[in-house]
Amino acid sequence: MDKKAIKQEIKSSVKSAKSLKGEERRSALSKLKELVKEKKAEKKMIDFSDMEQLTLKVLRSPGIAEEYRGRFRYVFVDEYQDILRATV
Repeated sequence: MDKKAIKQEIKSSVKSAKSLKGEERRSALSKLKELVKEKKAEKKMIDFSDMEQLTLKVLRSPGIAEEYRGRFRYVFVDEYQDILRATV
């Protein structure tokens, strides 16, 4: 499945979920979340949130945090207001 077809499948799922209410809507959105996750894995793609989470995971790896603490006194993060709590 190409990127255009994936995008269309996701858009269609979003449209369907919007028409639902309550538990049906929550269930549809949960399935949509899994669909997006599955398609990203299939295509070996990540989104911005994944980049943040993966960076945090790497920096928490044994030895990595210590190495960077030794190399840099400060790290500047552009667009700081747009980051997740996990990255603070």
